[in-house]
Amino acid sequence: MGGGGFNGVLVTGLENNRYDPKDSPTPLARGFVTLGSDSGHAAKGNWDGSFAMNDEALANFAGDQIKKTHDTALAIINAYYHTQPEQMYFSGGSEGGREGLVAIQKWPNDYDGAVIFYPVYNWIAKAIQDNRNTQALLKNNGEGWISPEENSRVNEIVLQACDSLDGAEDRMISNTEGCADKSDQILQDLAQAGFSKAQLEVIKTFNSPMEFSFKLANNVTSIAGYSQLEGADIGSQFGTSPAPSSFSEHGAMAQFSDQVLRYMVAKDANLDAMSFNPNEWKKEIQTASKLLEPSKPNLSAFKALGGKVPLVHGTTDQIVTPYGSIDYYKQLEKKYGNKLDDFLQFYLIPGYGHGYGEFNMTADLLSELDSWVSTGEAPVNLVTADKESERTRPMCEFPSWPQYDGTGDTHSAENYSCVQP
Repeated sequence: MGGGGFNGVLVTGLENNRYDPKDSPTPLARGFVTLGSDSGHAAKGNWDGSFAMNDEALANFAGDQIKKTHDTALAIINAYYHTQPEQMYFSGGSEGGREGLVAIQKWPNDYDGAVIFYPVYNWIAKAIQDNRNTQALLKNNGEGWISPEENSRVNEIVLQACDSLDGAEDRMISNTEGCADKSDQILQDLAQAGFSKAQLEVIKTFNSPMEFSFKLANNVTSIAGYSQLEGADIGSQFGTSPAPSSFSEHGAMAQFSDQVLRYMVAKDANLDAMSFNPNEWKKEIQTASKLLEPSKPNLSAFKALGGKVPLVHGTTDQIVTPYGSIDYYKQLEKKYGNKLDDFLQFYLIPGYGHGYGEFNMTADLLSELDSWVSTGEAPVNLVTADKESERTRPMCEFPSWPQYDGTGDTHSAENYSCVQP
C-alpha cells in the first residue's frame, strides 16, 4: 500500500483504504499479506520536505523504496510461508498513486495489478504550477485573495449554473464537460456578484493550464488547471490571509510547492519561492522531473505480463486536478486505442474530491482487481456507494458520466445511466 504527502509515516496496511466499503474486512482479514514503508525517512511535520536534501532519501522517496520494500517483504514471506504469493497488487492514492505508477512502469514484473487513485504523476510540474497560482494569489499585497466566505460564494454560483445539467439537483455536477462550456457565464455571474477584477484573474489562473517553455520528463510541456469552475472546492489553497506572515498561513498547495521547489528542485533551504521563475531553473527542474515523475504513457511491459489497473479520480479533487488524470488517460488511449480497456479502466467520480467530498465514494476495487487478474474478466457495471449516506451511483468509465433517468430515487444508482458527452 502506498503512502501520502511527503510520506515519512510507516504504512503497514493494517487498516482499510479510505475508499474501501464501510465496515468491510481489511485485506489482512481477507487473507492478504500487506506491506508498505515510510519511504525511507521519518516525517518532522506536515509538508516538511527537508529530508530531500539527502540524495539517498530523495531517491528512496522518488521510487527506490518501492523496490526495496517489495523485495524485502518477499524474502520475509518466503521464509515464513515457504512459498511466494500467487498475486501481488499495489494500492494507493495521491502520492501513493504516483508510487503505483512508478511501480508498474519501472518494475512491471513485481505486480499483477494496481488500484490507483488521483495520482500525482506530474509532481514537479504541479509544484511549479501551484507556485504560479500562489504568486498570483498574493500579488499586489493579496488584492485578488479570496476569503473563506467568498470561496463559498464561488462554489454556490458554480452549483447554480451546473448542478441540474445531469438531470438531478443533488449538489453534485456529473456533466462536467457541459459545465466547462458555461465557464464564461460563471465568470460573468461572479463579476455580477461583486468579485473584483483581481479576484477573477486569480480564479482564471487557478483554473488554467500552465505551459512550460521547455520539456519536462517524457516530453511533458504543460499541466492542466484545477476544476473549481466544475465544482471543486479549492478553498484550502487560498490560505488564511492575503499577506501570510508564517508558513502555516499559506494554502495547502503553496506549502507543498514551497517545499518541493526548495528541497527537491533548487536544493537550497533559503530559496524564496515567491520569486521563483521556472525559466531560471530549467536544468534543475528537468533533473527533478526525470527522477520523480512517472508521466511516461507506456505501460506495454506491464500489459504484456497481464497487469490490470483500475484508475480513479474525483471530479471535485481540490488537491490534484482530475484533468491531469484525464490528460494521462488520453495519452494512453492515443497509444493503445481500443485495446486500452483490456488492461486499464478509468473512472471519473462526480462529487468526489481528494479522498472526501460531497460524495465520499467507496468501492471494493481490490476484489474487482483480483477477479480481473485471476479470471481475465474485466469489471462491468460497477456501483459506488457514499460512505456518509445511502446514496449510490454507477461508476461510469470515462468519458461517460451518470445521467439521471428522470424517474425514481435520485439517490439510487439504478435510476442513472452512463452517457457519452
